[in-house]
Amino acid sequence: MSSRSVLRGRWLYADYRDYVIVSQADLREYRQQLRGLEVHLVVLHPGKGVVITRESAREKSRRHKQKHGLTIGEHFAHLERPLVEQLTSVGFWIDNAALAPVATADLILANRDRARLE
Repeated sequence: MSSRSVLRGRWLYADYRDYVIVSQADLREYRQQLRGLEVHLVVLHPGKGVVITRESAREKSRRHKQKHGLTIGEHFAHLERPLVEQLTSVGFWIDNAALAPVATADLILANRDRARLE
């Protein structure tokens, strides 16, 4: 499924896929699907504690906890370690723990070249 959205007056195209990348092997596999396209990787990494706190406040995450016993943040917290261990040097990483969404978006757009994968 594809979607277009406006980000502070700029058009941004996003192709939404349910694909979790936490290793070099995952990234290679995903990039094979995108052969011929310019690929950028931006990792928002506020730390798992911040993610868990943020997710706990979201209605969708509270429903997830009722159904599965964990919030969405808690459910995926174990993926932080392999992500950091295997992909820290790849793409553009942002500690967005203290950033507002607009500031995060501006930082991504200002550093597009740093996010580009060769």
